[in-house]
Amino acid sequence: MAKQQGTLFFDVDARHLRQLGRELVADRVTAVSELIKNAYDADAPSVTVSFKKASVPGGTLEISDTGEGMSLVDIRTKWMRISTPNKEQNEVSPRYGRARAGRKGIGRFATETLGKRLVLTSVQRGSGQRVRVSFDWDKAYKAGVALRDVANEYTVETVSKDEQGTVLRIEDLHDEWPQEQIQKIQKAVMLLQPPFPATPAVHRKDAHGREADPGFTVSIKLDNAEARIERQGFQDFLDSATAVIEGSIDAKGNGLWKVESSLLPLKNSRKHPEKLRQVGPMSFKAHYFVYEKSAVGGIGKVMAQKLGREYGGIRLYRDGLRILPYGESQNDWLELDLEYRRRSLLVPIANMSWFGSVFITREGNPLLLDTSAREGVIENEAFEQLMTFVRDGLIWAASEVGTARNKKVYTHSAPPPTREDVVKDSFSRVDDALVVAAQGDMGKARAMMATTFRDVVKKATRADAAAQQDKLALLTEISMLRILASLGTSIAVFSHEVKSVLNAAQGSLSDMEVALEVIPKTARKPVLENLQHGRNALDRLQALGAYIEGYVSHTRRRHRAAQPMHQVISDFASSFRRTLDQRGISLDWSVKPDHLRTTPLHRSELDAVLFNFLTNAIKAMDLEGHTDRRIRVEVSEDGEEVLLRFHDSGKGIDEEIRERVFEAFVTSSLAHDTELGAGTGLGLKIVMDIARENGGSVVIGEAIESYKTCFELRLPKAKAAQPRKGKQ
Repeated sequence: MAKQQGTLFFDVDARHLRQLGRELVADRVTAVSELIKNAYDADAPSVTVSFKKASVPGGTLEISDTGEGMSLVDIRTKWMRISTPNKEQNEVSPRYGRARAGRKGIGRFATETLGKRLVLTSVQRGSGQRVRVSFDWDKAYKAGVALRDVANEYTVETVSKDEQGTVLRIEDLHDEWPQEQIQKIQKAVMLLQPPFPATPAVHRKDAHGREADPGFTVSIKLDNAEARIERQGFQDFLDSATAVIEGSIDAKGNGLWKVESSLLPLKNSRKHPEKLRQVGPMSFKAHYFVYEKSAVGGIGKVMAQKLGREYGGIRLYRDGLRILPYGESQNDWLELDLEYRRRSLLVPIANMSWFGSVFITREGNPLLLDTSAREGVIENEAFEQLMTFVRDGLIWAASEVGTARNKKVYTHSAPPPTREDVVKDSFSRVDDALVVAAQGDMGKARAMMATTFRDVVKKATRADAAAQQDKLALLTEISMLRILASLGTSIAVFSHEVKSVLNAAQGSLSDMEVALEVIPKTARKPVLENLQHGRNALDRLQALGAYIEGYVSHTRRRHRAAQPMHQVISDFASSFRRTLDQRGISLDWSVKPDHLRTTPLHRSELDAVLFNFLTNAIKAMDLEGHTDRRIRVEVSEDGEEVLLRFHDSGKGIDEEIRERVFEAFVTSSLAHDTELGAGTGLGLKIVMDIARENGGSVVIGEAIESYKTCFELRLPKAKAAQPRKGKQ
């Protein structure tokens, strides 16, 4: 056979374009956000997102902007060229000098993620020509068809030279857009740009005569009616902050944090102890909230907490536009929730305590690169340094606020240094001493080194003492938990044995009733009444035994499942109804909606939470001694969470332990207070651990009228069935 040679070329299957949208764009909210960012890149002062008949599949979505628009040549050579380098070669927009938000040239294929067809209409500014191109993703871009063979029809027509901008009409939407998804878009739009202006980390000097940027506004329409982007109470929320924190890194790597409060005598700053070389110039600003009446402004504690749950978190912005998912619900990119769960700090630092923004620029931070999915940035050393700088600044500021409020900040009497802290600080101070030595002042350098070594010994000793204190506290807690574990085993055995005894006793009572039939009715009546009292007592004991048996059984199986709250509370109320009736305590409860379920967790954990709340309530009412003895349990849906509110009309929580009730071994009950016995001080600590380990939280809430105490437990609710891949 004769030798053959030639050249080969890659070809692309038409289906690849459909896969790009589905695999490179995380979800449909992100897809819409990306298309809005494209309008920003096109120097559009405004963009409108219009949903038409979108509550059912097959609706239409239009994204129209008033930007520079595109000519037929632009569409052919730029818009339709996959992964075009155009935005990398032209990093700022031509008219307003905006830093480009899109870089990879793939965001446009998000349209396929949303619907089956796309009609692109664009008028380049001043051209007087409207170009319309149709893309049928569903029919034309099929597997087995070469991309070069897919024809997309276009038309060009003459229009007024005053017309400009681009419209993306996405037809036959894959999925319905329920109100919940529309609200997510509204929130994403509201927070697409920072709610307060930032001091730019890099000041760009425009030497190209570009126009002043008029700003960028986004509106949303539902079936031609404008949907308001709700901001009610938002500014009041920011104004009610306990303190405001700012931080920055300059071009030389010097970091600085500042904290100031209008409610407290607090205005302080601190330099970062070392040079920050990986991350470029940046800044951040955060409002800090302590959700107590004395620490929030005029908005009030309840409203501040509500808005904190909705808007809380630290978001990341690059060149004025937000990068998802940082700051979204359940996104703990700064590990603030994780740090708070460790309880080394007693001041609140969880995400809902913050509303803030981190500002970076593409020019100043070239190492902070997008992931291919347009969902976040690559977690490299630069990202790690950025994250650590912001987190440490927020924790420092929260500690300063706690000190200004005369609150205990750390579990120790003073902030405990770690060995890592000691080493970092020492290296920084040694570097300073070496600089002084290089300048020829050896005496000063030796003095600086001697002081550094003395401080190292002192801080290391303090760090060891703090670690030893932590160890002793942990051993004490483990010891108590061992006792409780043994007690649990004993209760399980006891419950099993009692069940046998109860069955035998019930049988004996029935035999006695049969035997009494030979006695005249008048003589046996009082005996039968006493037998009935005995049976009622046995029924109460049997109900409690069944509850304990179920609790132990769930613990043994360790089965995680979405818990139906209506059934859980119903079982709880039924099991303790007679016990509470005997004590003269009323129990009312409600679960709305009836089908509400938690995220998968152990049933025994919910039982433990309810049992601890119940015993605390009974003790509080026994201590108070009044006749108004009531418990109210309310379970409701709050966004993506299940909210359980447990009220009682007892004595309330003593102020001296109010802020520490969730710590181990904190209790106000005494052995003689109630037949329930002395508290171990671990009940609410266990509740807190259960909540946090399942992605939730527990706090002291605002009791409704006529009740003294309310505990609020929040758990993630069960997620809806996941949509098919690519149709999110």
